[in-house]
Amino acid sequence: GYIMSVYKDTKRNTWYCQFYYTDWKGDRKQKRKRGFLKKKDAQEFERKFLEHFSTAPDITFKSLADKYYEYVKHRRKESTLYNLRGHIDKHYLPFFEKLKIVEITSEHIAKWQNSLILSNYKRSYIKTLTSQLSSIFEYAVRHCGLKENPCRNLDPLKDKDSKKFQIWTEEEFHEFYNLLSNTRQKIMFETLFYTGMRKGELMALTEEDLYYDQQNACYMISITKTYSTVGNKKMITTPKTKKAVRDISIPDFLYFDLMAYIKRVPGMKPTDRIFPVNSTYLNDAMISMYKKHPEIRQIKVHDLRHSHASMLIHMKVDIATLSYRLGHENISTTLDTYSHMYGNSQKDVADQLEPKNFKF
Repeated sequence: GYIMSVYKDTKRNTWYCQFYYTDWKGDRKQKRKRGFLKKKDAQEFERKFLEHFSTAPDITFKSLADKYYEYVKHRRKESTLYNLRGHIDKHYLPFFEKLKIVEITSEHIAKWQNSLILSNYKRSYIKTLTSQLSSIFEYAVRHCGLKENPCRNLDPLKDKDSKKFQIWTEEEFHEFYNLLSNTRQKIMFETLFYTGMRKGELMALTEEDLYYDQQNACYMISITKTYSTVGNKKMITTPKTKKAVRDISIPDFLYFDLMAYIKRVPGMKPTDRIFPVNSTYLNDAMISMYKKHPEIRQIKVHDLRHSHASMLIHMKVDIATLSYRLGHENISTTLDTYSHMYGNSQKDVADQLEPKNFKF
């Protein structure tokens, strides 16, 4: 493409490069970098630098991934970035690294998806990886002059494994709960089952988050934060999305159980995490229960959230309330996840539209 502008620095017996480029604002700038021992090092620096700033679609996928990562660095939560970095290194680069983005077609993407299917990854995970890859190409379309996003016209992946999640009825939950001997585990599982909160939200709870709401005459939990492990770092951050910040009502017995538990822990301050455990704590507790009690139907920790939702649906709680309570960003998420639980509602609706049900 361009002529290298690399010069010998005769005084120091090194090489330097000096060239013009257009920055992301469209301003023309000059760049000079000295001190290269070899001519080819200076050329390589210039080539890489220009490729990073280039808006021509002849950049490699690796450059695009780096650019994209830099771009989202200050716009995403640390845990999201950690996952993105992992996905780039483990799933995208090995396949696309050397290709120029302009050469990547939807056929490449389909082949890549097939390789993931053959490696036995779950369809839902492959979908996640694909939509993240699509965001990277979307960025290239907006900022790097790429004509079209190769992820756009893919055949949708069929969910061969999207068995609907498992749930426990209240009876099944009580059967499990009564077999637990560890008080902390009991109260944690009870809170998950009767609030539907996410595991990370539970692990971030403090005594300050519990209160009595005069207006509604019931006890409430205020959910404002979540606990997560990013690599080896443990951190409390704002929740998953804006709507995840919410106040939810809880039954009296749950409030009293939580308060009784807090009183039993010596020296716990109102600002301390009520359950200072790590994220595998509950999984491990469940697995060891299943080993001891093969009669219990096995579900995952996150399925307690679905069990809660199911219980509310059986209580005829409307979808908007359910969506708020679960902290979903959009009602469409709630509908996608739970519409199959609304049962035979077509016939119900038809029946209710019968004239005999109307007062004329």
